[in-house]
Amino acid sequence: MTQKLFYRSKFLMYSRFELFIPMEESAELESLFQEIVDKTEQLEQLISKFMPGSETSRVNSGTDLKPVKVNSFFFSLIEQCLSYHNLTKGYFSICTGKSPLISGFGITPDRKTQSITLNNSGVIVDFGAVGKGMAVEQAMELLKINGINHALINFGDSSVYGLGSHPNGDYWPVTITNGSNTRQFRLKNSALSSSGLHVSDDKLVPHIINPETGKLVNTNEKIVVISHSPVIAEILSTSIYAAPASDRNNIKMNFPAEEIFIL
Repeated sequence: MTQKLFYRSKFLMYSRFELFIPMEESAELESLFQEIVDKTEQLEQLISKFMPGSETSRVNSGTDLKPVKVNSFFFSLIEQCLSYHNLTKGYFSICTGKSPLISGFGITPDRKTQSITLNNSGVIVDFGAVGKGMAVEQAMELLKINGINHALINFGDSSVYGLGSHPNGDYWPVTITNGSNTRQFRLKNSALSSSGLHVSDDKLVPHIINPETGKLVNTNEKIVVISHSPVIAEILSTSIYAAPASDRNNIKMNFPAEEIFIL
């Protein structure tokens, strides 16, 4: 018997977003997928540094170091990122620049005025380290609201969420490879995020910055994190990869529920 499968994909946030639902195709599922696409594009319009009208671009344009008032969702997001910045000992940061961010988080949020101020003109805000996790979490919540109990979300092969289980098993099997190292992970109502070198033109190239040094990390290893939250998985895989071995255990202690693997 042929297994029924609803599958759709879309290029979003500069990555391929894929949705697998073990159900027969229907107008309702098509509408749901379009809602997920619309919500993801709305999120991108809000947080992408490449979108001229985004809140991120507005903050980044404040090179005169004056406060920039932002909407409540964006301000709350900034505060959450600051919290995770502290929990990861500074190795997760949405702030980048041409020089090390020795001043700390890089921006100052003011709750009273709901505004964000750049700490110096060399800092820019970039949600690249967590944006896909936010999109996956948003999609997962929409699936649950619409009564979908089993599905797999794959965003760029590095951010994955297994809702429920595979129709032929008790979990969704996801294989991660780094050179000759391969491992299969079992996702059931859990997220997976992997961070490491990026493959471009058959070459491994660095793309993750160590916020403490301002330099690209060029370590040939892959960090895989399993978590209940796609956002936490994304944050933790990025920060563990960026952190030196001497700081990794201290970061792990703040995330006791998460599973961390090194390939």
